[in-house]
Parts: sequence; C-alpha cells; structure tokens
Amino acid sequence: RPIASTQAITLFGRNFGVRKAILNVIIGSTRCQPVSYFSDSSITCSVFFGAGYVHSVEVELDGLTGISNGLFSYDGPRITSVQPANAPTTGNQQLFVRGSNFGVTAYDIKVYIGQSECLSSNFMGDTIVSCILAPGVDVAQDVNVRLAGLNNSYPRAFSYDIPIASSVAPLFGPTSGGFEVTVF
Repeated sequence: RPIASTQAITLFGRNFGVRKAILNVIIGSTRCQPVSYFSDSSITCSVFFGAGYVHSVEVELDGLTGISNGLFSYDGPRITSVQPANAPTTGNQQLFVRGSNFGVTAYDIKVYIGQSECLSSNFMGDTIVSCILAPGVDVAQDVNVRLAGLNNSYPRAFSYDIPIASSVAPLFGPTSGGFEVTVF
C-alpha cells in the first residue's frame, strides 16, 4: 500500500451481490476505483494515494451501504538518511530527511530530534522532508518522522556539535587558584 501511487487491493467479505450490481468503495474519504467484481465475497479496486492507518472501508451496493471500521492502513514513512548528521547547538539550521512514503501532498508531517520537535517541518516530496532545527545539546539522537498517526525512527542519526574551547584568558594563573578564567 504505497502512499504515493495507486495499488490494487482485494476486499473480502460477503453480500457483494452479483456482477450486474453497481458497486462503490470508499477507503477513508477516498474513492477506490475501478471496482472489479469477482464473487459475492470478493472484489478488487485501486486505492489512490493517502496517509494514515485504520481507515474505514465503505462498500455501497445499489444504494445499500456497509461500513467496516479500521480495515485499511497506508504504509508509514521510512527514513533512509539524515543530512547533515550534526549541527550547532543554536539550532535554526535546515535538516533534510530522506526516505519514502512521505506522501504526495503536504500532510501534517512532523520531524523530531529525540523528543524535541523541529521548529518547522516542510514536505518537499514523497522522498524528502526538511525541518528547521530547534536549539539543543544532545548527541546520538533518534530522528523521527510522524505522518498521519504513523511514525518511523532512524536511530542515533543526529548530534548537536559538542563544545570546543579555542582559548582561555588569562593563559596563566597562580597555583593557589581563586581567580576567574574566561573560556572562548
């Protein structure tokens, strides 16, 4: 069930009628078509792009409608890479998450670094999402993409830069201590 194209699915059930009946199928809020009749207990149709899980399936037969809740889910997002792998602790830098099943339209997609949500997440296509990093200090953080109730985690994919001292002032001090040092 890819998120970005059509895929034929088979519905199993009962009371789908006879070949001459007019059948309509709706997955969530999207019409599944064309509908092909196989038997009183089996029909197929092509489901179009979408996102989310446990969608209802509605079958209409000559004006009679049956609804089954929670039968169909789209594949969730899959992360394959994160770039850059590190950034300054101040945040406000763009991060690119590559993968699949991010959708064909701007669904409510969110990117998280560890438990912190990016300042903004931007859908760029089915295989790429960007986000503006929030300030942080953690290393080896999981990157998570959440889309329509489904999520995927890429473990230990991102680190904020570790602190590095480049100089101190003064360079020398008394062995007795008790004085102030500034680190740059």
